[in-house]
Amino acid sequence: MARLNTPGELESFRQEILSRRDPNNPCISICAGAGCVASGADEVIEAFHQEIEKQGLAATVSTKGTGCPGFCERGPVVVI
Repeated sequence: MARLNTPGELESFRQEILSRRDPNNPCISICAGAGCVASGADEVIEAFHQEIEKQGLAATVSTKGTGCPGFCERGPVVVI
């Protein structure tokens, strides 16, 4: 990926990412940064995987571990 040098380039990149999202395939983002992992993020990620599988949603709901969103004191942070 090329370096983004202006706010306009950042907004264009953001719009490109948003345009590729499938609104029928939600993604659960779970912080996997050091602070959240220390607070149990691995267990939270595993619990989401198990529940998604149990509910039969594995084909339509995805999860991903992310870097730190900056709220370590509130971790593990989950964004749906």
